Amino acid sequence: MNTRTVSLHILFLFLLLHLIDSLDTLALNDTLRDGDVLISRGRKFALGFFSPGNSSLRYVGIWYYGLPKRTVVWVANRENPVNDTSGVLAFEHDGNLVIRENNGSFPIWSSIVSSTTLNGSTTAQLLDSGNLVLNHDLSKEVIWQSFDYPTDTLLPSMKLGLDRRTGLKWFLTSWKSENDPAPGSCSYRHVLHESGLLSHFIWHDEEQRWSEFNYYPKEQCDYYSKCGPNGNCGANNADQSDCTCLPGFEPESPGDWYLRNGSGGCKRKQGASMCRRGEGFVKVTRLKLPDTSTAHVNMSLSLKECEQECLRDCSCTAYSSADESVGEHGCLKWHGNLVDTRAFSDLGQDLYVRVDAMDLARQRKRSTLVKKAIVATVSALVLLLLGSLMYCLLFKRKRGLRNRLKIELEPNPAKILG
Repeated sequence: MNTRTVSLHILFLFLLLHLIDSLDTLALNDTLRDGDVLISRGRKFALGFFSPGNSSLRYVGIWYYGLPKRTVVWVANRENPVNDTSGVLAFEHDGNLVIRENNGSFPIWSSIVSSTTLNGSTTAQLLDSGNLVLNHDLSKEVIWQSFDYPTDTLLPSMKLGLDRRTGLKWFLTSWKSENDPAPGSCSYRHVLHESGLLSHFIWHDEEQRWSEFNYYPKEQCDYYSKCGPNGNCGANNADQSDCTCLPGFEPESPGDWYLRNGSGGCKRKQGASMCRRGEGFVKVTRLKLPDTSTAHVNMSLSLKECEQECLRDCSCTAYSSADESVGEHGCLKWHGNLVDTRAFSDLGQDLYVRVDAMDLARQRKRSTLVKKAIVATVSALVLLLLGSLMYCLLFKRKRGLRNRLKIELEPNPAKILG
């Protein structure tokens, strides 16, 4: 192979790599015509011209790449469609991204970034997140992005609310119809309050106001760490909650707990000795496990091995099965405070909480007493049931004898007449 052939191969590979690299990018002098598409680097999303539903009008949008049915997540020119296939997406001389039709002098849509912000050449890139961004070539700074102008779809990494720095308002607005992506009558936003309440609002265009239609959390125990560290939240109903301490703990502030304010949580009982002094674990059933973001996980251990490992580690506060669906498989261990625990009436998992020897003995004694009480109660019920059954049988037998005796004592009319 001569030098000329090698050079041509290298040039071809360079052009091919450049083409592959540019599939997701529109440069300053490039033009995206109707029928062309940008495809994100990981082939997650595509950008191009499309017609929604039965409409013949053309819009520039972003959709999931490779799905059998096109699912559009963002539309640029929602209110100003292109009437035919003459539309192009390109850059203006000032660096703004625009849509034109029939080579018109006035764009029907623009990214509308100030020239002082652009101050140089720009490129448009479609990211794997579904975000179309304008990058400043020199600073590599993102100077405009489609995520700042959401339409009807919320994608991961998008935000809803108010950007106090730029004044941008992020909210979702429905399409007018499946054939028309223009803003419809339904706009949607949600607000996270300082209390942790997440409210969902819908816009009433006729009344020019937002109204709340839903909120989370629904119950008091759904608030994060409602009963503080090492506290367990049990809801009587949606509006009230009862805080109790997990085994081995006592209220941090008894006065607050008396006033039904358990937010201060619980602390280890005074004088508790927790390291190789005969301590053990108490099983608490039907729980939402504590916050697992600080837990250590080991999927190779059984529940028994998990107990032994936690017992050897004096800083281990509690343990649980990582996956109860396959027979208590895997190990979750917590160190330090147990946060955001909640009791359920019929669901949930088992949590094994570390307690000292005295608490362990008390819990075992209590468990023994409970078992004895259960046995005594069951025995009493069985005896009562047997007694009732015997009484019914004797009563039935006695009534049968009485009826037979009555029949025998009654005079027989046939014998009297004969």
